[in-house]
Amino acid sequence: MPEGKKRSYDNSRRSAQARLTRTEVYRAAFRLFGEQGYAATSLPQIAAAAGVSVETVRKMGPKSGLLGGAREVAVFDESGVDDMLDTTFLREVAAQQDLAGAVDVLVDFYATSNQRAAAFWQAWRAAAAGDPVVAAAWEREMASAHGGFRTGIEYAAGRGWLRQDVSVEELAATLWVLAASETYTRLTVDAGLTDEDYRAWLRRMLLEQLAPR
Repeated sequence: MPEGKKRSYDNSRRSAQARLTRTEVYRAAFRLFGEQGYAATSLPQIAAAAGVSVETVRKMGPKSGLLGGAREVAVFDESGVDDMLDTTFLREVAAQQDLAGAVDVLVDFYATSNQRAAAFWQAWRAAAAGDPVVAAAWEREMASAHGGFRTGIEYAAGRGWLRQDVSVEELAATLWVLAASETYTRLTVDAGLTDEDYRAWLRRMLLEQLAPR
């Protein structure tokens, strides 16, 4: 193999390995934060769960810096999402022809995501109450989520899928509350709804609140 091609191949292989390592660390952080809480989780524990050295984890930043990557695992079950619009979930929404089809995609996505990640979100929120760095990260995450739901509502409105007697801002807030992990936990843990019950409830509520009158 020519030297230039060999060097390019080696660099590509190292980059791929580095991405895989980061993903494993973020997955470990996501799981441990949810299982035992943010404060109780140490970098050595994350390293052991990811199968890497503690130094490797430390090079990725402080523990609070792992929240962003863990968040991508929570939402999309993957890390390294460079463009939120370029995801399987949003491509599936865009492929739908009407609100009912889009709602079916939303229900499956949020039911699956909330089942996977509700404990992680609860741990992050709890940690934010006692750690200003984590609190700042939480506030940024909430602002990003709010913007994401608004963008989604604006897209759906542009497709002619939504009611017009309620503002975009209110519809975005409604979607956020209905899809929230806190709502999922209240219904499935506190109220005892099954996954099937939750999905049926979410679908009904989304159609009732968003569909044109």
